[in-house]
Amino acid sequence: MASSVDPASASERQHHAAAHRRILVWHIMQTFVGSILIIVSALVIRFTGFLAIDPLLGMAFGVVLLWASWSILREALHILLQGTPEDLDLEGAIEALRGLEGVTDVHHVYAWSLTSGRNVFSSHVCVRDWQEGERVLRQASDLLREHFNVYFSTIQVEEYCLSGETRAIDIDIMRSSGQQGHGDH
Repeated sequence: MASSVDPASASERQHHAAAHRRILVWHIMQTFVGSILIIVSALVIRFTGFLAIDPLLGMAFGVVLLWASWSILREALHILLQGTPEDLDLEGAIEALRGLEGVTDVHHVYAWSLTSGRNVFSSHVCVRDWQEGERVLRQASDLLREHFNVYFSTIQVEEYCLSGETRAIDIDIMRSSGQQGHGDH
């Protein structure tokens, strides 16, 4: 029985492992520094009687923790708020999709992260001929997975834009940002 290793999965596992190591090291450092501050506070109180050292060092440590944890908090908030993944070249992905044989327009594009390193992509892709739809769908999915590290994509294939109503245009990042697709008039 033959088996194969998906390089994207291996890369994804490495990314998750690195993120977990970073959080683990940060947690160990917090515990270590916190323990040192407790010892310092106890020694200062013991030898000087200065009781305010404990809350002062505690508050200073809290500020330092918040400052040092900011990147982890920012990344978590970005994922929770479904922001466009920073590691995804969205413009490049759109242009690559537009470059596929038979594609006339790409619109209603959305990208977000499920977790760190697991990006999701959704779009509508217009094709010249409905007969090309299945091929374009397969090529587009492969392109996004292989070249843009998209974990999962949902692509709606159309012969013409089916959602030209104002509400759809208002939330389309390609049109609301002033960019015009090939099929816009």
